[in-house]
Amino acid sequence: MGIAVDIFTTHYHPEGPPVMQLGDKVRLIHLPLEWPQETGKLGLFPHLRDLACSINDFKKKNNLFYNLVHSHYWLSSLSGKHLSQWWHVPHVVMLHTSARAKNMALGTEVEPQLREEGEREALASSSLIVAATEKEKRDLAEFYGAPVDRIAVIPCGVDMEMFHPVPKKVARSILGMDSARILLYVGRIEAEKGIELLIEAASMIKNGRKIEVRIVGGGKEERNKVNSLRQQCGSLGVDHLTYFQEAVPQTDLPLYYSAADLCVLPSRYETFGLVALEALACGTPVIASKVGVMAEVIKTRAGLLLEEHSSARLASILSGVLDDGDLLKEMAARARESVLNLGWDMVVKKIADEYRRLV
Repeated sequence: MGIAVDIFTTHYHPEGPPVMQLGDKVRLIHLPLEWPQETGKLGLFPHLRDLACSINDFKKKNNLFYNLVHSHYWLSSLSGKHLSQWWHVPHVVMLHTSARAKNMALGTEVEPQLREEGEREALASSSLIVAATEKEKRDLAEFYGAPVDRIAVIPCGVDMEMFHPVPKKVARSILGMDSARILLYVGRIEAEKGIELLIEAASMIKNGRKIEVRIVGGGKEERNKVNSLRQQCGSLGVDHLTYFQEAVPQTDLPLYYSAADLCVLPSRYETFGLVALEALACGTPVIASKVGVMAEVIKTRAGLLLEEHSSARLASILSGVLDDGDLLKEMAARARESVLNLGWDMVVKKIADEYRRLV
């Protein structure tokens, strides 16, 4: 779109280059900030002004001028607020998730009051707020008093070139998978993702059906959570048909989506539904909980929504689809078409239009 972008991140590898050229006009700039990793993302909070100063130093050292700041997530938004004020430029904020909405959806205080207050401050100081869905727009207005005329609804898109259908036999051959019906989960290994629900449902439908459950995601830091899920598989007698794969490069994901018969996302809370978008773009039907954005992503017969968060209901839906070959083919045929209007080209145009309007 002709817009030069510098992306700043705190994730720093000393052995790597501090500035990476990702494209003709796009750079990834690593800020050499260290904080106690065991504190998680919240440990960044005391350093947010320092982060802003680091970015400002980079700007001065390289004699740069930025027309606009676009912050992602509440922590970055508080750093972005400083930069916007120092440089006298517009500030675009996208929270990705909000503490109030997440706590209400999960029915527990999983996010601290500090985050809610930080989000309120970031939203109040922004020039524009980007919400991924109409529901998020309503939530931000209701929970934080964000002015609706300053909220633009721009969906999270999907790279339709990267995420494309691969012939199922080819994908399975490359990944070494057999002819079983494959139920795929992709994403973080977190309690809110409802993975245990998928495992329970699999135990209910395994008899008389040749199925496999493929769980892709997580890494060393999620090892304890994965081990807990493995124990569950053993106790339910599905350990022999459940496979765990650590997070894979994004470029490999189309193979996993294409190899699967269904992508199953039984989340208790979901903001974007990016995995659902990616699976659908690869021609794979999605079974997902009716939470967050999912009702807006899955609008056609390309997938089905789980309205009751129970393993029995999920098992009923899965068995109904797996036992109906015609329905499964129809859903797969509709999948990619259902998200063609959410390709990156269309989404980026909306963002660029907002940038130009603000500048």
